[in-house]
Amino acid sequence: MEATETMRIAAKSEALARAASALMPDGLLPSFSRWDDPTDRPIFTGSPPVFTKGHGAILTDVDGNEYIDYIGGHGALILGHADERVVAAISKAASKGCGFGVPSEAEVRLVELIAGRFPSIDMVRLAHTPADALKCAVAVARDYTGREVLAIFEGYPHSSGEPSSTLTIPYNDIDAARRIFREHGSSIAAVVVEPVGVSTGLIPPADRFLKTLRTLCDAHGALLIFDEAFTGLRVAPGGAARLYGVTPDLTVLGSMLGGGLPLAACGGSKEVMKRAEASGAAWRLGATSGNLLGMAAGIATLQAIGEPGFYEALEEKAARLDEGLRATARTTGVPTHHTRVASILGMFFSRERVTQATSARRCDGSRFARFHETLLERGVLLSPSPFSCVFVSAAHTDEQIDRTIEAAREALRITD
Repeated sequence: MEATETMRIAAKSEALARAASALMPDGLLPSFSRWDDPTDRPIFTGSPPVFTKGHGAILTDVDGNEYIDYIGGHGALILGHADERVVAAISKAASKGCGFGVPSEAEVRLVELIAGRFPSIDMVRLAHTPADALKCAVAVARDYTGREVLAIFEGYPHSSGEPSSTLTIPYNDIDAARRIFREHGSSIAAVVVEPVGVSTGLIPPADRFLKTLRTLCDAHGALLIFDEAFTGLRVAPGGAARLYGVTPDLTVLGSMLGGGLPLAACGGSKEVMKRAEASGAAWRLGATSGNLLGMAAGIATLQAIGEPGFYEALEEKAARLDEGLRATARTTGVPTHHTRVASILGMFFSRERVTQATSARRCDGSRFARFHETLLERGVLLSPSPFSCVFVSAAHTDEQIDRTIEAAREALRITD
């Protein structure tokens, strides 16, 4: 189906954006950002759309404009918006009470589902947000090893400590990782890594990168923490750990656990997680038992994505979009670098391969801004940051994907 340019009506969105600017720092823009990271500030030449409804793969704004959505709750809405199974689960849970503040059956059932999907996870502690879950993982690692220093990677926005206790390594740089361990191995409590880089656009791990980190941690007595807030349960039933065959000591999971509602988790082996009991780290997360709606939505989501053939069908949709975008870029002659891991896509406006945060930040941000704005006018919504990813959901149809490819073709011609 051929995409056509439309004049987006924005009067109500603009009025709400003005009201928000008077009441909220940076107005509505932080709502589009995944991180408290100034390099990931959303790009808009005008007022951002303000949304009122989502169904399937479509978001509708207050002015009645419809958009094919590839933000998807920053990847959490793997089933799409208002999936009937998730809505029914939330409604049923709400009828029994929105929150208890004390233990619930739903808490146990959700944890059972999580542990059943991840071979590296024996025990789980739920949290309100991925940042809370990461704090727990770091606290456990520091207590377990008796060390303070963390090794993280360029572009990763969470240090979970003072700069003096953090070492930074270029992502995918095996030699740099080895050098850091040679110099500081006896002080490193944990390596914290996104096994698939998503903080600066989608950057897959280089060959043997994750296995090298596992080997270095084992050799020096450090723990390996996978931050799978975006990739866990999206790229494979057991996350990137299963996809790449590397077992972390601790795993951080994000809001897909809550069907898009605020919920996260830290999980790991029984040996390591028992340390959370001894140190009290588990208690630092607060009363997640109060989030009954999130847990009900999470149970419904995990049950749905566990159905036979779910991941294969989702990957077919993502491959269709990825192949279409690559072909469109070739035919228009616009220099782009494309990446895909399962149902997550990356598209960088760059003449070079993007393998690290430094190369991602050399991409043409101005061209991305024009591309984003042109797609928005044609009813396609991407995250308004050149360092974000494209998330395909089970709700996307072939017709919507084809419309997206045609809209991208027109947008690339305009931005060239």
